[in-house]
Amino acid sequence: MQVPQDFTRETTYEDPSIVSEADREKHYWQKDHVRLFGKDYPSYLERVGFQTTAFDLNAHYTQEEIARFRLMKEEVLYIFKKPQL
Repeated sequence: MQVPQDFTRETTYEDPSIVSEADREKHYWQKDHVRLFGKDYPSYLERVGFQTTAFDLNAHYTQEEIARFRLMKEEVLYIFKKPQL
């Protein structure tokens, strides 16, 4: 899964008083978002029962593939799995 994530932030940034599209774009990088995830992003989905695996794209893709798929070299991709009940 991919979401706007600021890897310089330890915790997710959200402020319910930010309501205009312009302010949301400024603070959350997109006008239709209500938070900017930090490094704690996986914990949001773990709290509702998902198992998290960090996917190191540099270990699985060449630099050419990373560029072709328009990924960021520093990006962490996450795979979330909901256990069967």
